[in-house]
Amino acid sequence: MLNILPHNQLDIWHINLAENTLSHEGFSNLSSEEKLRAAKFRNPAHGSRWAGFRHGLKSILAKYVDVSAKEIAFSLECNKKPVLSGCSGIHFNLSHCETRGIVGISSLCSIGIDLEKHRPMKELDEIIQRFFSKQESKALADLPEPDKQKAFFRVWTRKESLIKANGLGMQMPLNDFVVPSTSQTSWFSPEFDRSCAKNGHYYLNDVMINAEFEAAVCLYSKNQEIVNKPKLTHNIYRFDEV
Repeated sequence: MLNILPHNQLDIWHINLAENTLSHEGFSNLSSEEKLRAAKFRNPAHGSRWAGFRHGLKSILAKYVDVSAKEIAFSLECNKKPVLSGCSGIHFNLSHCETRGIVGISSLCSIGIDLEKHRPMKELDEIIQRFFSKQESKALADLPEPDKQKAFFRVWTRKESLIKANGLGMQMPLNDFVVPSTSQTSWFSPEFDRSCAKNGHYYLNDVMINAEFEAAVCLYSKNQEIVNKPKLTHNIYRFDEV
C-alpha cells in the first residue's frame, strides 16, 4: 500500500542496523552499480553498512511511489545531491552514523537531515572557531566541557541539515550563517555573509534519537514563505517489512 504523504507532513524513518540483518533478498534490491560500490569499501563491515542503509532507503521510498524497492533509482542534481529519478514530488535525505540511520521524506520542498554520535572532540575550541559564526562561538565559549560538547553537536547537525537542504553542501561555509540556538519550530530566513548562499525560507527542527546521538532536519523553500509548520511523524523501518 502506498503511503500518501500530506502536504504539511514530514516523515522521519529510523534505521537500526544493529537490530536488522540485510538478507540475500534485500541485497538483490541493489543495482549492479550499488553492489560494486559496497564491495569497494576497504573495510567490509563499512560496505555492509552502506548496503544496508541503501536497501533501507530504497525500501522506504518504495512506500511512497508506485514501484518496487528494486526499481528505485537515483540521479544527481548539478550539486551532486541525490534525487529520486522520475518522481519530482517526493523529496528525501539520508544520514547515517555507525549502525544508526535516519531518512527524511517530504512532499513539500527540499529537505536535509544530519545525524552525529556524541563523542569527545580534540581541539574542540579550535573547531568551533573555524566552523561556527562569531555569534555561535560566543554562545558556546563559556559553557562547561560536557555542555559544550553536546551544544557543539546540536549546532553542527543543524548547520549540516541546512546546507544539505539547500543543496550547496560544503560549498557553503558553515561560519557563513547562524542557526537558532533553540529548536526552531517555525519558518525563518537566515542572513548569509557570502553571495554563494541560497536565500529563501527554512524550517529547522531537532530529531530525537537517544542520548548517544544528535540529529536535525531542515526544509528549504526557495520561492515562497510557507506559513504552516510541518507535522513530524516518526517511523521505524525493519528489514523484514514487505
